[in-house]
Amino acid sequence: MSARRLARILTRMYAEEMEGQMEPAQFGLLQMMEHMQHCTQAGLANALYMDKTTVSRDVAVMKKRGWVEGGRGGLRVTPIGRRLLADAMPHWQRAQKRLRKALGDDGWQALFAAMRAVDYEASA
Repeated sequence: MSARRLARILTRMYAEEMEGQMEPAQFGLLQMMEHMQHCTQAGLANALYMDKTTVSRDVAVMKKRGWVEGGRGGLRVTPIGRRLLADAMPHWQRAQKRLRKALGDDGWQALFAAMRAVDYEASA
């Protein structure tokens, strides 16, 4: 329960910094779509450790808003989505700085070490 609570706290913090531009999960999805070629919903779910139905719901919302286009053959971020992602980046970076300040350098490094350890165990 502590890990789930931490996840909710972090999501809330990032959402506050995003100031309603988009949800933190949508930011992550858009960013991942920009980096993955021939990106599919299943590929996004696997890459981000997200539930496929959550990805499907978020992608549908982003398509409706004109941020994303495509289908089963692959998803692409539209020019509107790229502009939104660029506009949201300073907000995301502010959230990163806020979290790093709260954790301190040792805590920041420990967070990433813990994620790598859990990721390794999940893939083993």
